[in-house]
Amino acid sequence: MFAKLLKEVFKIITFSAILCILVIQMAIAKEKPIVRHNFKAQVVSP
Repeated sequence: MFAKLLKEVFKIITFSAILCILVIQMAIAKEKPIVRHNFKAQVVSP
C-alpha cells in the first residue's frame, strides 16, 4: 500500500522535473539561440 503510494508520488515528481527542465530549456533557447546552437554542436561532435 505505502510502496504503491510512494511509487505514484515519485512518478509525479519525475514528471514535474522533466516538465520543468523542458520549460527552462525552451526559455533559454528563446533568450539565447546562439548558446543553444553552440551546445548542440558540442554534443554532436566529440
